[in-house]
Amino acid sequence: EELLPRQRLKVNSDEAIKTATKEPALEFLKLTATQLWLEAKYEGPVWKVRLWAQKLRNPRRDVEIGAIHISAFDGKVIRRDLHVNRVD
Repeated sequence: EELLPRQRLKVNSDEAIKTATKEPALEFLKLTATQLWLEAKYEGPVWKVRLWAQKLRNPRRDVEIGAIHISAFDGKVIRRDLHVNRVD
């Protein structure tokens, strides 16, 4: 495998989190945690940001609501796999 030069990555993990949490579908949810991976995809390096949010009926618990894939080259959202209905 080849290593990708760091200077080619224009989006770091903090910027990926900011982009993911600005999604309109998450506007009214209280996000509690994130988990990130930098994956090699055919589009190039991609940040996979997995998200957790506070449950509505039981605020002491949280639930995984899905993931957002963000290009590490330009910061654009490549794929959304969100399940906000899980917070019920």
